[in-house]
Amino acid sequence: MHCRGSSAGRSVVIGLDTNVHVRHLAQDDPKQSVVATRFIEALTSG
Repeated sequence: MHCRGSSAGRSVVIGLDTNVHVRHLAQDDPKQSVVATRFIEALTSG
């Protein structure tokens, strides 16, 4: 899960499905792996 602080002092928690993690880590499906990696990168890029 990824937490981001908000301007009101609260944190937002984003749950991430296990399948997204697996596709990103395993890189076993050309189409789905790219989508999963882009999604994770978008969440962690600030």
